[in-house]
Amino acid sequence: MIGIVTFAFQNELINPKIFLKALIASGISFLFGIGLEVTELFNLQRGLTLLYMSVSLIYLFYFKLFLVLFIKWKGTYPIITSSSSATGGKPIEGFWVKYPRDRKITSADFIFSFAQSLVPIFTIMGLAILIFELNR
Repeated sequence: MIGIVTFAFQNELINPKIFLKALIASGISFLFGIGLEVTELFNLQRGLTLLYMSVSLIYLFYFKLFLVLFIKWKGTYPIITSSSSATGGKPIEGFWVKYPRDRKITSADFIFSFAQSLVPIFTIMGLAILIFELNR
């Protein structure tokens, strides 16, 4: 559930206060996952419960990594794009994130948005496959 909320509010994660709250919730989820994994409450393959409970932590790791890389590359914060975004267009602001008035969407913003959305998904899928293979 925390993973879904984190992903749904990705536009707000640029705000340090929101990121910190998401990180704390993700850390709690991870610790809860360790407890569930140790007690084997769910009858899943070894490691899968922990992976599921770590989804939001993995997502936040990649978000922060790509955020730092983007800022070093472009010298500004990225704009989280959506399906209605267009290069050169005005960004859609979030509840707690406001973009500068003169900031327009660039192709680099699309690269950031795709990377921070897709890389965690492929990482989680790869880890799930690895867990299935190791449990054979």
